[in-house]
Parts: sequence; C-alpha cells; structure tokens
Amino acid sequence: MPVAFGAILGGMTTLIGTPPNLIVAGFRAEYSSQGFGMFSFTPVGFSVAFVGVVFLALIGWRLVPVRQRMDAANFDTGRYLIEVKVVEGGKAEGMTIWHLEKAIDDSEGQLLGMVRDGEKVITPHWNKSLKAGDLLMLEAEPDKLSQLLSSLGLRLLENVRPDSKKEPPSLGKIHSVTLESERVPHSSLPVQPMYTPTSAPAASLSSRWFDRRITVSSERTLRGFQVGMRDPSTQASTDIEKNSANRDIVLVEMVVLPNAKIIMHTAQELELRTRYGLNLLAISRQGKHSVQRLRRTKISAGDVILMQGEPERLASFASQFGCVPLAERTIRVPSNKKAVQASTIMLFAILGAALGLMPAALSFAGGVVALMALKIMPLRHLYESIDWSIVVLLAALIPVAGAMSTTGTADLVANGMLQYVAQGHTLVALGIILILSMSLSDFMNNAATAAVMCPVALSAAGQLGVNPDAFLMAVAVGASCAFLTPIGHQNNTLILGPGGFRFGDYWKLGLPMEILVFVIAMFMLPIIWPL
Repeated sequence: MPVAFGAILGGMTTLIGTPPNLIVAGFRAEYSSQGFGMFSFTPVGFSVAFVGVVFLALIGWRLVPVRQRMDAANFDTGRYLIEVKVVEGGKAEGMTIWHLEKAIDDSEGQLLGMVRDGEKVITPHWNKSLKAGDLLMLEAEPDKLSQLLSSLGLRLLENVRPDSKKEPPSLGKIHSVTLESERVPHSSLPVQPMYTPTSAPAASLSSRWFDRRITVSSERTLRGFQVGMRDPSTQASTDIEKNSANRDIVLVEMVVLPNAKIIMHTAQELELRTRYGLNLLAISRQGKHSVQRLRRTKISAGDVILMQGEPERLASFASQFGCVPLAERTIRVPSNKKAVQASTIMLFAILGAALGLMPAALSFAGGVVALMALKIMPLRHLYESIDWSIVVLLAALIPVAGAMSTTGTADLVANGMLQYVAQGHTLVALGIILILSMSLSDFMNNAATAAVMCPVALSAAGQLGVNPDAFLMAVAVGASCAFLTPIGHQNNTLILGPGGFRFGDYWKLGLPMEILVFVIAMFMLPIIWPL
C-alpha cells in the first residue's frame, strides 16, 4: 500500500505523470494562450509528494493493516492431488476429455494433465478419447475423492493411507499428498516453503508431471502432518520449486489489472485449456482463496490467479490479457536488442514535451509512430495497450463538461458553493474545490473527476475575480489523490489481491494521507499560484 500511494504521489509532479494533469492543462489552454507546461505542476506536486513519501516512510507504513495469524487449531486439510489410471473396461475408457472434465467439474475437481505411452500432456485436447493405461493427474476435495473415482471407474496407482507409517514411495506415484500447517490468512496465494516430515526425506515429484520438490522452511513450524505433498492451491505455507532438470511446466501467480480482458469472464468462457494450453488452479480475492468451481468463477480486477502451463504460453497469456506475474517471476522479459532504440525514442518524446518544442500529445504520438516505423512495437500491441474504456469515458465526459459551462450548470454549482459554503472567502472556496475533487476521485475515475470539476473551478474563480490557475491546480491535486478506496485509482486496485487487503483497509492509511495532502496543498497553492 505505501508503494501504491507513493506511485500516486509521484505522478503529481509533471504534466504527463497522471491523466488529471493533462485534462487540467487542456482546460487551461481554453481560456489562456497556452496550457500548463511539463513542469508547471512540479512546485506544488513535488512538495506534496515529498512530505507524503516522508510520512509513508516514517509513520504511514505502521498504519497498514496487518493480519493476525489464526489459532493453531485452525487447520485446512486442503485438496488432494491424485494420480489415477484408466482401467480396461472401465467407465472412463473411451470417454472424451470434454466429458471427463464435465464429470470432474461436477465433483468440484480439476484435471491437471495426463500421460499416454510415456508422453506428458498437460492440456489434452477436448475431443481426445481416453484409453486403457492412460495416467491422469486430478485435483479434488477429500470428501469428493471417493465419489469421483467410483463414478469414473478409475484406479489409484498406489493407495497409501494418511496414517501409514511406511516410508512413502516417490510422490510421482503416491495417490494423495497432504501436509497440514497453520493457515496464513489474507495473503497472496501461498508460495512459501513448507516443512518436510522426516518420514519422507527424499520426496519429490515424478519428472512426468511438474519436476518440483518440497523444500524446508526455517520460518514456519509444522503443526501436524499427513504423508505426502500439499496441493499448492490451498491456504497453507507451501512452496513448489522447479527442479533444474526440467523447466517446461511452471506455476505462476498473476495479478489481474483493472483493464484486463479476462475481467467478468470465467475460465470456461475463455477456454484456457483448449485455446491456450493453460490451467487455472486457484483465485485469491481480497485475501480469500478459492479453489472450487474455478471454471465457473468470474474473474475480477485485483484478483490473484494461480496459473499452470509452459512459460512461453504463460508469457503470451499475461501480455495478451493484461495480467502481471508476481513474486519470483517465472515469466521473464526477454532481452531485446532494440531496447536502446526504444529508450532513446522515449527520451526524445519526453524532452520534446518538456522543452516546449511541441505539445505533449503530439510529442508522444510521434514517439509511438517511430516505435512502429522501426518495428520495435507491433501495431497489435499498440491497439491492445489502449484502455478503450477510458477513451470512451473521456469522450463522453468532455462534452458533458463543455455543456456544464455553456448551459450555466457550472456557474450554478459554483454560485451555490460560494454563497452557502464559502460565503465569498477565496481560501475557503479553494479548499472546497480541493476536497470535492478528492472525494469524487475516491469513487470515480480520476480523469473523469478532473473533467467534471474543472468547469466548476473556473466558474468559481471567475465569480471571485481571482487567478483561476490556483483553482485548476487544486483540481489536479485533488483528482490525483485517491487514497480511501481500492476503486479510486488503478494502483489501489492492483495491490488489492496481492496485498490481501479488504475494501475497508484503505481508509486507515488513506485518510491521514488525504488530510496531509490537503494541508500541504493549501499551504503551497497560494504561494506558487497567487490568488
């Protein structure tokens, strides 16, 4: 949360740092000969950002909610990973993958892969038919396990009872693996190491599946255990590491960005397995983990999803649908010989706008054209990177803002504010504009807030006969400072899942931040932009 808030503060310092600054500069250009320059926002913005960052570093981080560990009695036995065999004459023989997945889904389970004739297939095609001797890796709840196996007529490769004291075989052959440890609630999907009991010192997965191993953690204490391995998709303190011998199948946590294309879609609708060769193993939403009915669960912004598949497919999926890998990122950005060219173009675009050689919009548009001309960025990536929802929103609100001015609505609102609240006091009116901008930005898009508040600010300044620049700057500062809710700014939404935060957690740090921003801004605005 301090990182997200710090990023918001940093965006206030320049013209291109945040959308409200660009909107405000556009309104200023309408009544003045030119808009605000690249660093017109720096004196006030830097002052607010500097004090805010100091506050976050010294005091603010202590206000971030820290979840308490649950009692030792609160354990979760979690889900089972089972390895089964399709027997000759069984019900599963001849069944297609599509029908198999439907049956498994009805039992709240999931197919993670299969082996046929020694060949590993993580995402078998939906119309592939099962044959006798096929090996299947399934995931299921313990209470649904027997029902699932009997309904499909599948046979466990090796049946080891949880209370067995025998030395367990290779985990590639063991039918269920569960270690019971204390829950760590309200965190991201678990990727922490887990203690390995002495009864299974050499436990490791068969190479035909994930080629992973369980590691020992000195930071966690095992409360109790059963023979085997814990499924990574449950609320346990676990870590599944890749074996250096095989890196083709990996597990990756990804956070869903606010503009991701998978929002409000289910794994079933996206056809993750058939179209992209990926498995969705778990979803973490506001600190609560879900491993059931994943194929029918709609994904939301801020969710942390646990994906399984090949690194190349995962990288393509993250790029295409707007997700960001977390923690020890298995997806790595490949080295690119054209990185220097891209950096140079970006630098020239910034300098062009900063030195006033051309308008910011034209400067950066020229940079984008240069990137495409040099084939550094494909046209498809350009199209996918545009947040069309924001474009449509602004396209609708800017005419509304213009209508507020031409119809007298902005004058009416400003007059009521000055007459009944500010009572003609300039500083009070300035403070009200700042507070209104902050309040609206906590619940609606910050660019939209700026578009709505700028006509009111200009009208209020005109009726008072004071410098409108100070009022526009108040709108810019207020619209940028959305600290009270996770929906006010995409930075807040981005940390919601990974941080395990709840909706009500933000005000505990956000309210002191907004009060601090208000005080600093009200002190600096009249000095930098005299009324």
